[in-house]
Amino acid sequence: MKVRRSILFRNRVLLVLLSAMGISILARMLYIQHGMGDVWQRQFAHTTDKYLSIPANRGNVYASDGSLLATTVPFYLLAIDPSLPTQDLLDETLDSLTICLSNFFSEGTPAQYRERILSARAAQKQYLLLSKKEIRHSDKVAMMQWPLLRSGRYIGG
Repeated sequence: MKVRRSILFRNRVLLVLLSAMGISILARMLYIQHGMGDVWQRQFAHTTDKYLSIPANRGNVYASDGSLLATTVPFYLLAIDPSLPTQDLLDETLDSLTICLSNFFSEGTPAQYRERILSARAAQKQYLLLSKKEIRHSDKVAMMQWPLLRSGRYIGG
């Protein structure tokens, strides 16, 4: 019996000590959160991170000395929506656009480009790939000044 009482006494003492420790931890958490909340708010206000938007140079890879090792060069395909331009706009600009296309791509004559565009317009196609040749960004910028294309995406197609 003595051994059993001794074991039960030790278990109860251990239970009281662990419960007291748990209660003290819980009390300390409540004190830090509610009792010292203003102190921590002021301290946090001084140490917060500031987020700045830094525009990235997409595709550039630099060496440790700062020299450019590699860069990404975008390429484009030229396609139009022949059903989008008005008939007046198309009549005004189609001949000069087909001449520009023929001179740049050398894949067909202006008459062939004209026929492709007009037949796609008659078929109500909304996507006509004018060439499979990839275009550099500098060429794209220049093409945006061509007749019909300079009218913009939603007017010129």
